[in-house]
Amino acid sequence: LKTRTCILKSVEINDCGVGMLGCRALGEALEVNKSVVHLQLDMNAFGDAGVAQLGDSLPRNQSLTALSMQYCDMTPEAGIIIAQRVMKLSTLSSLNLRGNALGEE
Repeated sequence: LKTRTCILKSVEINDCGVGMLGCRALGEALEVNKSVVHLQLDMNAFGDAGVAQLGDSLPRNQSLTALSMQYCDMTPEAGIIIAQRVMKLSTLSSLNLRGNALGEE
């Protein structure tokens, strides 16, 4: 995933115990890999720290169209980070954050 020659389109890592370090590694990979259009990280309890690690890389990837991070123990602070980063990601058309405590429903 961390090479330009890797041509994965969809990455689904659900309920696999992805934590802060895993989010950092995924973020680094997304900076290099421009073929991934769908990233699903549902039910991994990486919380705000993981979002911070992944979030900085999102604007540097201009291929991602769908991002799902359902039930990942995020708080409103993570929601702010995501909102700031995805505004710079013009290709994103689907964002699913269901099941996180981001604030008022």
